[in-house]
Amino acid sequence: MKKIKPLSKQINLVFNCLIIGILLITTAVQVLSSNNLMMKDAENTVSKNSNIVSSAFENWIIGHKSKISMMADNLGYTKLYNHFDTLPDFLIGYTDIDDKSLMTYFSNGNEIVTSTRWQAPEDYDPSTRSWYIEALKMDDVYFTDPYIDQTTGGLVLTASKKVLDDKNQIVGVVATDVEIAVLQNIIVDLDNHDGTYAFIANKDNEILMHPQEEFQPKIGQDRTSVEQSYNDLLSTPAGTVLSVETITDEKVFSQWDSIDINQDWKVISNYPRKFVYATFMNNIIISILICSGAIILASFIIILFNKKYIQPIEQSVNTLAIIEEGKIDIDTSRIPKESKEVAMLVNVTNNLSKILNSYINEITLVLTSFSSGDFTANPKQKYIGDFKSMQESLSIIGKTLRDAFSEIIFAINEINDSSNSLSTSATELANNSVEQAHLLTDFKDTTIRVTNEVIKLIENIGYSHEIVQDMTNKAEHGKNLSDQMTKSMNQIIISTNEISKVITSIDSIANQTNLLALNASIEAARAGDSGRGFSIVAMEIRDLSIQTSETVKTIYDLINLSIANVKDGEEMVKLTTNSLEELLNFSKKNSEISHQIHQSALKQKQALEGVISNTEHLATEISKNSAISQENVAISQQLEAQSNALQSNMDKFKIN
Repeated sequence: MKKIKPLSKQINLVFNCLIIGILLITTAVQVLSSNNLMMKDAENTVSKNSNIVSSAFENWIIGHKSKISMMADNLGYTKLYNHFDTLPDFLIGYTDIDDKSLMTYFSNGNEIVTSTRWQAPEDYDPSTRSWYIEALKMDDVYFTDPYIDQTTGGLVLTASKKVLDDKNQIVGVVATDVEIAVLQNIIVDLDNHDGTYAFIANKDNEILMHPQEEFQPKIGQDRTSVEQSYNDLLSTPAGTVLSVETITDEKVFSQWDSIDINQDWKVISNYPRKFVYATFMNNIIISILICSGAIILASFIIILFNKKYIQPIEQSVNTLAIIEEGKIDIDTSRIPKESKEVAMLVNVTNNLSKILNSYINEITLVLTSFSSGDFTANPKQKYIGDFKSMQESLSIIGKTLRDAFSEIIFAINEINDSSNSLSTSATELANNSVEQAHLLTDFKDTTIRVTNEVIKLIENIGYSHEIVQDMTNKAEHGKNLSDQMTKSMNQIIISTNEISKVITSIDSIANQTNLLALNASIEAARAGDSGRGFSIVAMEIRDLSIQTSETVKTIYDLINLSIANVKDGEEMVKLTTNSLEELLNFSKKNSEISHQIHQSALKQKQALEGVISNTEHLATEISKNSAISQENVAISQQLEAQSNALQSNMDKFKIN
């Protein structure tokens, strides 16, 4: 069975989960809002720093633009560019105006005049310098990238502008070298404790000014390039804030803006993301602590609420559980009644205990009377509600038991009478079964004896069938031999006729030989003495042919006699064959009849064996019937005894 938690624990669990859920949602919203605000604040900080640097640089540039423009206009107006002897004094005057100006100079492309009266080396060609070349291309002031001055070691840039005469013809370029430490100080001052800083890069994305010394331009070293780290940022419009990774692998929020120095310089402002994350984590920790405190406080309040209002309900429920265990006498005095519902529950529990106690006591008395054999007892209290059906059921049970026992007593009397009749019938049935068993045993013995004699007769019939079958086989074999003999005699007659033909031919040849011998003797007689020897031979041949004719006649007679005898034998064989064939047909019919008799005998044998088997089975069943009859006698006697015992027990019950 699934374990159910108490109500106080369920309330505690539900409210804690609800409070935790609300606090988590509120905290998550607050943290996300705070994170968005911090991200926005970081972007604003980056933009502000970028604007500060841009504004400071642009103000500085505007001042120096005005100064160098005024200088170029005065040179064009006074035409001092043609007076190289007095020109240094003019340049010194403008240099002294700004203490950051290191040197001011003018060049017409071939010569150069400086405020410091510096003498240029013979190989020095001012027309190849960037400040001169770029100034000729522009109407405005041109500023070079910052560089390290070899004399002072400070960071310096050159501002230059072309000089025009009254006909707007270029007569040269005026320039001044200015220390830009003030600009570097602006960059350094923005490197705050919160991690924000800014630096300046040129059009080739090389660092010109940086708050960290390691990235400052140095003599004889290439400038540090930031193109790889800030490529994504620099590909966006100016003023866009992106998250980038610096060349020191630091993740920052960064923004770039252009400085109005020929649109070649960029100010890049950074704000490390780690400070945003640190602030974000601090907010999360503070939120977690606040949530934990709120959960603890809420849990404490829920515990107090459960203790004051829920635990009395649980105590009342536990009291009802005691009633469920069968304990009716209960004590509810210790249950605090802090609410109307609890007071009602306690009162209902007390009333239920009293009602159940009175009902159970009366039901116990009635059932005790029933157990002692007195079924005349009935409940007398007034039962209310669903308990009224219990009272009615108990009364019905008493009445039903009384009626049942009355019927049982009547049935016992009937059983006594029936058991006596059954005992008598069972005894007669047992005696009849024994007599039937004896008669069936005698019948079985007689049947077995007759069956054995019939089986012997059947075996003799089978032996006779085998003899008839053997005689049939021999008759058939004799017929076959007779047929073969007839065929052989026919062949003998045919061969004898052929021999007769051959003998006839031999006889014809002997007659012809005799004629030839006679003709030869005649011819030999005509020949005289010369034919005497041939005459002797002819006589011998004639005698031989005569003997041959006589022998052939004798053989021919013998052959005719043989043919006659063979024909007689053939007639006798035909008669014998006919007799054998009749004998064979008779033998086959006899064999078939014998076979049918044999099969019928086998069926009779099987039928007799079935009779014996059925007789034995019948004898067995009759023996069982006899045993059952004997058992019925014993059962009827036991039934009569038990009926008497039941009658004596029923006499103990009181139903009237």
